[in-house]
Amino acid sequence: MPTTTAVALQFLLVSDDHSTLKIVKGALDTIGSNMTCSTSGGAALVYLSSHRVDGIILDLPLSPALDVIATIRRIGANRRAFVFVCLPEGHEPVEALKGGANVVFRKPLNPAAVASSVKTFHGIMESERRRYFRHHVTIPVSFVVDTVTQRAMMENLSEGGMAVTMRNPLARSSSVEFFFELPFGPRVAGQTQVMWMNEAGMLGMEFRLLHGSSREHLVNWLKNKALQQ
Repeated sequence: MPTTTAVALQFLLVSDDHSTLKIVKGALDTIGSNMTCSTSGGAALVYLSSHRVDGIILDLPLSPALDVIATIRRIGANRRAFVFVCLPEGHEPVEALKGGANVVFRKPLNPAAVASSVKTFHGIMESERRRYFRHHVTIPVSFVVDTVTQRAMMENLSEGGMAVTMRNPLARSSSVEFFFELPFGPRVAGQTQVMWMNEAGMLGMEFRLLHGSSREHLVNWLKNKALQQ
């Protein structure tokens, strides 16, 4: 029976501390995950505007950490990313958790504790990754904008959304009706929202509503495609 190949989880560490980088990298290596590092919240947000990650580890003062969390939770492909926040001893974790963090690490970081925590939540992140894993496709897709139909080309597709390229990109955050035909499959239609865009003209879109049996058709098609890989 064909099997799918496990995809390594992708993490972004935001820190300018070499010790933190070393400890976190060691923890992620134990579960076979990949890590990219940004040294500031601003640089992290630029990276996250065009890259999807599974986990974000913020080694920042609480206020800028909360600003980063608020931004990524509001809009973008990483709204559901698992967020770890590093806090010095004496700082209560309540504010970070209320602000959207999933887990708080205590500083100075304990390598064993970091590795254990990442492993504990690995299954949750892996499940979310499978749900939103994007399959590379080349499918024409149509959008209805103010009663006018615009054509685009889909680059990848998941249960949660799609990435497309189009000549006249839609505005960020705009919601539009769409429809497309799955290769050797049925029609999928619904409403989608623009979550991100990059300089190359690619738009990341999240499904907000799928009409009729579209979700069932999409899920079944993606499952079959996964089995073929």
